[in-house]
Amino acid sequence: VRLCVQDACTQTHGLTSPRADGRLPGVVAYTSVITACGRAGQTSQMCCWLDEIGEQSLGLDVVVFSSCIHAAARAGDKELSEQLLRRMIKEGVQPNQRTMQALRPVLSSTQVQQIWDQEASAAGHSNTFPDAEEGR
Repeated sequence: VRLCVQDACTQTHGLTSPRADGRLPGVVAYTSVITACGRAGQTSQMCCWLDEIGEQSLGLDVVVFSSCIHAAARAGDKELSEQLLRRMIKEGVQPNQRTMQALRPVLSSTQVQQIWDQEASAAGHSNTFPDAEEGR
């Protein structure tokens, strides 16, 4: 299974090419590859695909960011987890309960609150910290 997941991270040339009907793959396809990379522990590949979603203007959402944060935290990469949280907030995506759960292994709730306060203020977003009990 791990080999299949690793192949999904490296054999994704079809994502950047139009399909037979001329349309490009959507955010669901990219999210699947990002999740596969995260599960395989290939966080650098995961981040490349996250950047690709942004470049394709497909809409970075709480599901994509939470998946990336979960993979980074599971790998014990506190720095990457924090970077992803900061980017999430700058992009205007509000963390939800799953995001908070994903961050627990590497950041305390106080640290997450501090990051929220810094980034939300800098980005001109509401300074109201998201309710950890809400979310999808």
